[in-house]
Amino acid sequence: MSFILGLTAAGMFFHLIKLRQPVKAKKWLIGFYLGLLIWQIENIIRYSVPVTYFDTAAYKLQTIFVLIPALAITHVSHAQFAYHFLVATHERERKVVLWVSSAFWFMELCFVIWNEVYYKGGMAIMFITAFFCSLFVTLWVIILSIRKAGRLRYINKRASKAHFFYAAINVCYVLAALFSLHFGFFSSTGFWTYFSFVWLGNLASIVLYIVTAAVPAGFQAKVTGFTFVLAATVLSIITLTLYPPVLLTNTQGRLEQHEGLAKMIGMIGIVAIIIVVFMPLMLKISLTTPLRRLLKGVEQVNEGKLETQVPVGLRDEIGLLTQNFNQMTQSLKKSQDDLTDYAQTLEKKVAKRTSQLQRSLNELKSTQAQLIQSEKMASLGELTAGIAHEIKNPLNFVTNFSELSVELFNELKEEINKPTPDTENMQGLAEDIAQNLQKISHHGNRAGAIVTSMLEHSRASTGERELTDINELVKEYLDVSYEGMLLKNKNFTAILETQLDPTIEKVDIIPEDFGRVLLNLFNNAFYSINEKKKNLDGAYEPKVSVSTKKHYTPLGDGGRGGIIEINVKDNGMGISEKVLDKIYQPFFTTKPAGDGTGLGLSLSYDIITKGYKGELKVETKEGEFAEFIIQLPLKHII
Repeated sequence: MSFILGLTAAGMFFHLIKLRQPVKAKKWLIGFYLGLLIWQIENIIRYSVPVTYFDTAAYKLQTIFVLIPALAITHVSHAQFAYHFLVATHERERKVVLWVSSAFWFMELCFVIWNEVYYKGGMAIMFITAFFCSLFVTLWVIILSIRKAGRLRYINKRASKAHFFYAAINVCYVLAALFSLHFGFFSSTGFWTYFSFVWLGNLASIVLYIVTAAVPAGFQAKVTGFTFVLAATVLSIITLTLYPPVLLTNTQGRLEQHEGLAKMIGMIGIVAIIIVVFMPLMLKISLTTPLRRLLKGVEQVNEGKLETQVPVGLRDEIGLLTQNFNQMTQSLKKSQDDLTDYAQTLEKKVAKRTSQLQRSLNELKSTQAQLIQSEKMASLGELTAGIAHEIKNPLNFVTNFSELSVELFNELKEEINKPTPDTENMQGLAEDIAQNLQKISHHGNRAGAIVTSMLEHSRASTGERELTDINELVKEYLDVSYEGMLLKNKNFTAILETQLDPTIEKVDIIPEDFGRVLLNLFNNAFYSINEKKKNLDGAYEPKVSVSTKKHYTPLGDGGRGGIIEINVKDNGMGISEKVLDKIYQPFFTTKPAGDGTGLGLSLSYDIITKGYKGELKVETKEGEFAEFIIQLPLKHII
């Protein structure tokens, strides 16, 4: 049993030494298997020598400088590894346990030296203290593993389960010690119980280390290791069945077993050498090398090299897998070529379609510009009748007062030509002529103002942005709209309320386009209150409220942003909910035929949302009010 445990410990020790991957608690696991290896070698020597060897100085030196250090290294490393297993916890406690356990084994070493050199009291006390120390350490590891599992339950369930399993493995060691203590190690029940639990715990711990990646291992190493352990286990069971352990004092029994044990140990050694030496070679030829080639091919395909072909090798499952892999890469290569051809064809189609869409977009832009101008002219046509009629009034005044002034001037000439002119009459005629001229000037200026407003209204946009005072633009187009409504309806009256934020600085906009938006909103507001006034009695007071305001909002990058808001509210007819989602559609209008084109709000919406990345919203209640809200982001207009 010591031989198989020693072989297992040696395999794990050299595997960890060669391991280049970083492993948590690697040094403590190396220490554990090194101590276990030395311990089992010492056991082999101890149970292979004559009884007379136990009274020699060599045996005492072996006990002091080999067995005790091996036990110390094994048990101290065992506890320290438990603290570092998967997740390091309880750091302060770990350090305390390290110092306490190291101090205990130092005192144990001092005791053994005193006992062997000076007292010469035998090894019974040493074995008893070492046994209970081992039992205590294992119990401590069980408790620690359960504590760590509970702490990790809601953090890392996989690690928590691994710690519960680790606690169960150490329970095997405790049961082995208790059963052997109860039945006696050299009894059949005690020995087989001890062997079963110790070997089960040893194998389970190695499996746990590998499965949880506490000890990374390649496929080849895993197969070789598990094969060796399986073969060694079978051979050990056979050996221990044929040659059960006997007491150290039973010299005859040990001599009878010596030759057979030597053969079985030699057989185990030969099997171990065959497995360790030849199995990796066989695995390398038949398994790992083909798999590495296949893995390299997968990596090349992953890099885009679809022409990769992997040598098939042996005609086994891996060879069949490799052959299918090559067929897959060929299919992928053909699919990639087809996709490349299709992509090139599609690219040409997209380029052609993009060119067509660009032409369509240019045509749409041209059409939009024409629609904007047409809308301006359409609204101008609405004003034309009233303007044409209204412009006659000042012109008639100019004509009438001009004719009257000519008559008065002729009378003045006649009075001057009289032998005795009437001075008072001449002065009266001159004053009348002066008053007529003032009236002619007034009505002439009025006609000029009407014509100027009409020209400004119909003028096409330059399309160029310029710094503009929003408040002044609002007042200008509010006056233009109101004057236009008065020209169409002399009986029209309305209360105008304005609240303009004086802190709003000039903004970078296209004045003509933005003025068109304002004019549309003002015209609609005046139209709505005029229609409502027709349907109600004199108690109704038409009112249009206009306000501007600047809102600052914090930005994520630490700067400052905000919006300029323009509100146009009227207490007119409002908008029905049934048509509210259609008001921005081109050519949709709620006005009677001939009163609207259905383009005003549509073009206004496009100018605000597309030209300035803003919003044009409406809040309304049918029969009570309608409020249009323009919101312009400062980052797009400053």
